[in-house]
Amino acid sequence: MTDPLHPPGERAPEGGADAALGFEAALARLDAVVDALAGGDLELEVAMARYEEGVRLLRLCSERLDAARLRLRALEQTARGVRERPLDLEETP
Repeated sequence: MTDPLHPPGERAPEGGADAALGFEAALARLDAVVDALAGGDLELEVAMARYEEGVRLLRLCSERLDAARLRLRALEQTARGVRERPLDLEETP
């Protein structure tokens, strides 16, 4: 079976190409990869490539969420409203 996520002649994105995706696009792509793998119709090599792509996308999504959490934690409520404070990466959650 061919790879439903990448038609013939279209290569799967390498790790660097994934980095250009926004969080929502990466999550949607990850969802499509999971669906393709769950279908069980992929040839072994194609399934392995999709699995590797899924791992890259999962890491990317996780990194984007971690960055968003750090930005949220950097905001603090003050008497004058919300302001951003310097980020302390050593601070425990």
